[in-house]
Amino acid sequence: QEHVVVRSDWKKFFSDLQAEGAIVIADERQAEHALLVFGQERAAKRYSPASTFKLPH
Repeated sequence: QEHVVVRSDWKKFFSDLQAEGAIVIADERQAEHALLVFGQERAAKRYSPASTFKLPH
């Protein structure tokens, strides 16, 4: 069973870089799994990968 934990305190990481974005981390360390989320509305929207294919492996 997963529950969502909204992490509004993570805004500072985006603000410091003058960036917009979202992050979702699946924390499966405990018996009750959690999804840690910042920018929940943006994270729920699908986007094309764009230039991520240019990242070196």
